[in-house]
Amino acid sequence: MASRIRPILLLLGSLFVASAIRAEPVYRLDLHRTFQPGDVYRHSVAVARSGTASSGTSVDFEEAPVSASYVYRARIEVVAVDAAGLPLREIHRDASLVARDEGRRRQMLPDGTVLRVRYRRSGAEFVRDGEPMDRRLTQVMRELVPLHRKNATFAAMIEPPGPVSAGDRWEIDGEAAGRHLRPTGLRVIETGEGGYARLAGVVEELSGPMLEIRFALPLAWVELDLPPNASLGESWGWYEGSYRVPLDGSSEGSVARTQLRFTMQGVFVRSGLLSRPRPWEIASRAARVERRWNPSARTGRSPLDVAAR
Repeated sequence: MASRIRPILLLLGSLFVASAIRAEPVYRLDLHRTFQPGDVYRHSVAVARSGTASSGTSVDFEEAPVSASYVYRARIEVVAVDAAGLPLREIHRDASLVARDEGRRRQMLPDGTVLRVRYRRSGAEFVRDGEPMDRRLTQVMRELVPLHRKNATFAAMIEPPGPVSAGDRWEIDGEAAGRHLRPTGLRVIETGEGGYARLAGVVEELSGPMLEIRFALPLAWVELDLPPNASLGESWGWYEGSYRVPLDGSSEGSVARTQLRFTMQGVFVRSGLLSRPRPWEIASRAARVERRWNPSARTGRSPLDVAAR
């Protein structure tokens, strides 16, 4: 009898070992990063934007391609932070900004630029040589510099509620999605049903193997700032993409690839008894954005008295 039981136990043991080997690893993804006054680190971010945008009326409709990329680098000193550990004021040294627009290279900030940055509810403010930065360059910089804040809202939107394995799926936080998209100028009034994020597994990036999270979120109602005589009748959209992070689950060295599509339709209402409402439409067919955030290891505490600045 014992001779019969032994093979069965060996078989069960081998099945247990095999199942343990095949089990998917479990990851704890902490996508938030915090700072403290005096932190000094090197920052490099690249943003590529491509797609098509269209707007017009039933009589005149135009579609234009959009293609641009920016690379920003700086050595950043954190001066003050908020209660959540996100910077409120910074000094950017050895900064540079290079743009490529339709294949043309432009140096928008020369190497060695020094910027003082303050983050407000209305957006980041930049001071260069004691003067506020012009409006056009400020708009570009707001896509690049407050990336830790974009990462914070992005993390709040797609971060899983607990440990996950490849293939696990969870719901997206619609309110966090609205906060994340707000800096684009698009107000998410209502998200659709079925928004989700999923851990796709391990993928290869230039820097090595990374974990990839994929997400998709239907937008049931969106708004933009419109002229006073423009009435919005209907809108909808779709926000999707992927987020790649190192295997340790941190956000440093992360790569975000997103695509935002939306359509808004309405009418122009003109004064006068004989005037008729004129239909209009604004659509973003495929606005693709890629952000690579590659901060080096923190270089230590600033030797300066940050409290006095």
